[in-house]
Amino acid sequence: HQQARAPLAHEVRLAQQPGDPNTIAVLPLSISSPDSSYQPLARGLAQILISDLSLIQRFRLVERLRLTALLDELKLGQTRRVDPQTAARVGHLIQAGWMVQGLANIPATGAMRLEASVVQPNGEVTAPQVAAGRFRDLLKLEKDVVVGLSSALGYQLSEAERRRILENGTQNLAAVLAHSRGLEAA
Repeated sequence: HQQARAPLAHEVRLAQQPGDPNTIAVLPLSISSPDSSYQPLARGLAQILISDLSLIQRFRLVERLRLTALLDELKLGQTRRVDPQTAARVGHLIQAGWMVQGLANIPATGAMRLEASVVQPNGEVTAPQVAAGRFRDLLKLEKDVVVGLSSALGYQLSEAERRRILENGTQNLAAVLAHSRGLEAA
């Protein structure tokens, strides 16, 4: 938290400096579901997005703990989704050129929807990258969103990067839920 307070003390100066165009920060996702047991996926899915985006050679990712500490200092950690101007402010504070924010709509019945948008340093938001399907296919849907995000970030994936992303991580949804609960508890 001390490291998170330092950028706040220099916010005016940092706001005048452009964020690193090769640095991405991923905000916790907003989870919309009548079943509260899915709420931990806010951090778990963000962590999976970070893991997959880190496989793109061009980009560096902001550490989840560093971003969480800053969001907590700004009292935004509980809101999950922030408006584009606030996201741009967070990007300036952590010197990220891009912010990724997302939403997972997990209804009681029917198809779920996973989406993510890129918030640019000026606060403009790209069209969301969207994938929809069954909840049991959540991890495949996340991969589809990451591939779309690379385009929204102005990057053309190589076939090797695409393959690494598609093969990265577990396919065990129960393990992802357990890991997500652990991240939330931490």
